[in-house]
Amino acid sequence: MRKALIFAVAALMSLTAHAELTEQELDNFVYQPKYSSVSLSPDGKRLAANVRVGDDYNMVIMDITEPRKPKVTYQFKQINDESIVGIRWVSDKRLLYQTTDTRSIQKEEQLTGRIYAIDYNGKRGALVMGPTTGRSIFLLNNIVSRLPEEKRNILAMTSSVFGDRAQQLERINIYTGVHDVVATSPFSRGGLFTDSKGRARFASMQDESDLKVYYAYRASEDSDWVKFENPFEADVQFLDINEDGSKILMIRNDTFKTGVVELDTATMAHRVISENPKSSVRSIIWNRTNEDDVTIEGVVYEPGEPVVDFVNSDSNLVRTYKRLMASFPGHRVVLSGGREEQTKRLLTVYSDRQPPRYFLFDMEAFTAQYLFDQRPGVDADEMAPRKPYWITARDGVDFQLFVTRKEDVEGPQPTVFVIHGGPFGINDSWSFDAEAQLLASKGFTVIQPNFRGSGGRGQQFTTMGYKKWGLEMQDDITDATQWAFEQGIADPERTCIYGWSYGGYATLAAVTKEPELYTCAYAMAGVYDIPQLYRRGDTNDTRGGREFMRQAVGESREDMIARSPAYHVENIVTPLFLAHGKADIRVPIQQYTVLAKNLDEAGVEYESLLISNEAHTLYAPESRRAYYNALTDFLGQHLGPNAPGKSGQYASVE
Repeated sequence: MRKALIFAVAALMSLTAHAELTEQELDNFVYQPKYSSVSLSPDGKRLAANVRVGDDYNMVIMDITEPRKPKVTYQFKQINDESIVGIRWVSDKRLLYQTTDTRSIQKEEQLTGRIYAIDYNGKRGALVMGPTTGRSIFLLNNIVSRLPEEKRNILAMTSSVFGDRAQQLERINIYTGVHDVVATSPFSRGGLFTDSKGRARFASMQDESDLKVYYAYRASEDSDWVKFENPFEADVQFLDINEDGSKILMIRNDTFKTGVVELDTATMAHRVISENPKSSVRSIIWNRTNEDDVTIEGVVYEPGEPVVDFVNSDSNLVRTYKRLMASFPGHRVVLSGGREEQTKRLLTVYSDRQPPRYFLFDMEAFTAQYLFDQRPGVDADEMAPRKPYWITARDGVDFQLFVTRKEDVEGPQPTVFVIHGGPFGINDSWSFDAEAQLLASKGFTVIQPNFRGSGGRGQQFTTMGYKKWGLEMQDDITDATQWAFEQGIADPERTCIYGWSYGGYATLAAVTKEPELYTCAYAMAGVYDIPQLYRRGDTNDTRGGREFMRQAVGESREDMIARSPAYHVENIVTPLFLAHGKADIRVPIQQYTVLAKNLDEAGVEYESLLISNEAHTLYAPESRRAYYNALTDFLGQHLGPNAPGKSGQYASVE
């Protein structure tokens, strides 16, 4: 039976027993960042960004000729429930942006496919690509190149969300919106990719019947497409191709051999450019010279804290990066793209404790002038460090986890295991994690395991999780928990498990499979009835989605029921909280209702929070405020200094 009423968002605020989150905590950890989509004009004189003002976002354009005193010269808010994303300057005076649409029934942002252009002073605004406002759209448009030599045109890639429609590369006039097709993919669906000069030279397609990927390239812009099969037993990602089509630069996502390779198209042999045994490629440092040649200067990995493999040590850009890394020790530094002659760049600096901080950087003078912080209220000195560890599971598989805890604590601490969603291809990383920092600020140690099936390690590590829901994937989480107990990091009497989406599944799987391991459990938007994934949820909307489910989750109903927590609730003795958005289409509310019905019939107590007009993610600030107040209150009740602890709770139950 339910231990409390199903809260409405409005009612929750008055029912929480703990001290509610302060406005500063909400700003720092719960609400969206103050600044996003920050973009610098090519001449370095203007900056555009999204700025959160109350509950709304405005796009602002700033004059930063005096960086210490940025001056807002123009600002506006997009109408018709559209939000601005992906701001990008295409000249010193004109910029483009894309939009997302917030649907009225469920507040979740969806790309509209529309691209708008506007001058720095707000004049000559125009919709240059995509359907008119208000129409239902099924196209995605992505800006590929700003064509600096043509001034009035850009290149954009268009693709269909549903159905068979070959991806196209189009040239678009950024003033009139007139556009024409430049190239079409040789495949009926999938990706079309351009080389460093903006020419369509590479394509790929995943067959929806078996998820096998096929590839094609062409030696020149006018050549026929040559189709070929992937020579690697791993996922690959296109980077560039040389002028005659004889060499293709690719990222190879092979566990223990992730990195950048150069593939010979005649022999299918490859040469390793860069490699890391513990991490997939996180980003590439490119350099574009005056002659329009593009070279790879460095490859960024994250086996723990970020590391950069510089492959061109004689480059001026590499020397600049090394000096910046020495100037900001313990931080990741990123210079915005641009041609070598552009002396002013946007410098972004961040760490595990510091959200992105923006500077105007002068390449010639080597000076960085501070602009603003993404989250201005966060004091990095008060944040908890995130320390990476590598541990070995019971069957010998090694995996990574992150421990976030205050520097001044010692010994076993009240701990929250936070299990990421996805689960496949998603992973926790070293950078600033607002949710983990919120929990750490409340006195909890936070542990986030990248169990098998997670991303960041290569394709094979991800596929190791296929059909392992509730089995080896869950054992990894259990092994991580036991490791934390043995290392004296987590207090066995005060350790909770918490997750969202797949993390919600893993939370319920934990308390049904290992009933007395955790002190409490909190699940948001979880999958509790695996067979129901095949009947409800947007993954089933496409043939490819259904095939992925068959390969990654399973197809035997008997087996899936055995791994579904909703059918094993009689094992639960752990205090439990369930939250769900009523308008969720990714994990529909029926997942919650099946679990709740079975809990009620078994007489298992639980608390719950159902949020109206919210989908799989929480969009509205009031929803996020209510959710995180409920979460921190629940954790405080069971992990706080006055809580009875696990032994006390179970003794009471007995």
